Amino acid sequence: MDCFSQERFKLLDQMEDILKLARQESENIENGQTDMFGVQEFSLERSSRSENTSYSFEVSRLEFESLGYYLQHHPVEENFWEIEQISPIRIKDLSLNNSHQRSCGVIISHNRIQTRRGAIVFATLDDNSDRIELIINQEVLDESNISFNGNEIVIADGEVIEEEKDKIRQFGLTKKMRVTQLHSLEQARIKFARKLSINISENQPEKIERLIENLKNFSKEPMAKGCPVEINYHTKDGKVGMDLKENFNISLTNDNFEVLKKTCGAKNINLQYFLRH
Repeated sequence: MDCFSQERFKLLDQMEDILKLARQESENIENGQTDMFGVQEFSLERSSRSENTSYSFEVSRLEFESLGYYLQHHPVEENFWEIEQISPIRIKDLSLNNSHQRSCGVIISHNRIQTRRGAIVFATLDDNSDRIELIINQEVLDESNISFNGNEIVIADGEVIEEEKDKIRQFGLTKKMRVTQLHSLEQARIKFARKLSINISENQPEKIERLIENLKNFSKEPMAKGCPVEINYHTKDGKVGMDLKENFNISLTNDNFEVLKKTCGAKNINLQYFLRH
C-alpha cells in the first residue's frame, strides 16, 4: 500500500468499498456487460470531507489535552466537508468591517466575568488557520446554550474588530468578534439546513434497506420542522434524483447524522444550507 500516493489508513478505510466495486466490475466483464459510464467512482472518491472524518472528535480532544494544541487531528479539518457549507470563511480571512461575519471553530479557553448587566464571556475560538477572541454577552449566552467545554464545534456570528497594538498584551488576541448569535454545529445544522442529499448505488441493496429503515425511524421523532431529504440513485445507466415527501423530513441531530454517515458513508452525504440565516 505504501507505493500509492495515499496514506495507509485511508486505503484501509475504503478497502471494503474497493473490493465490492472490483467484484462487481469483474462479474460485469465475465457476463459481457459494459458500462457506458465506466467504473462508478462516486462511492470511492476520497474527497476532502471523507478524509477529514477519519478521526473522531475524541482523538482531537485528547490530543489537545495532552499537548496543549492540535497537532494533526483538528476537529474543524475533520468536519470541514460539512462546515464549509455554512461557514466557508476561515478566521484568518475575516475582514475588519461593520458587517456581520461568521466564524467557526472549537473553543479552547474561556473566561467569565460578572457585571451589573449580567455575565460576559471572553472565549478563544480556534479553526486551525488562526484564533479569534469572542466577546459574548448575557443575552447571547441565554439564547445559545453553549457548554464551552471544548467538546463541540461552535459557529459564531458578529462584528469583527481589531485591538490596538499597544493594548494587545493587556487584552489578549488582536482579532476579536462581538458575538450576536452563537450555535453549536448541531444547532446550526438543524436550524439552517435546506436539504439533505444522499447518494446511493443500485449495487448496495443492504445499504438501501438500512437507509429506508433509518429514515422511517427518524421521521417519527417529534420535531418542530424537519429537513427535506433527496435521494440520488445511481445505476450503470445514470443517476435519478428523488425528493422524498414531507412526512420523511428528519431532524439532523448529531445522533441521526452519525447513523446516516455510518450507513451511507460521509462521502455520499451532502448538506445544502440557506445562503442567509
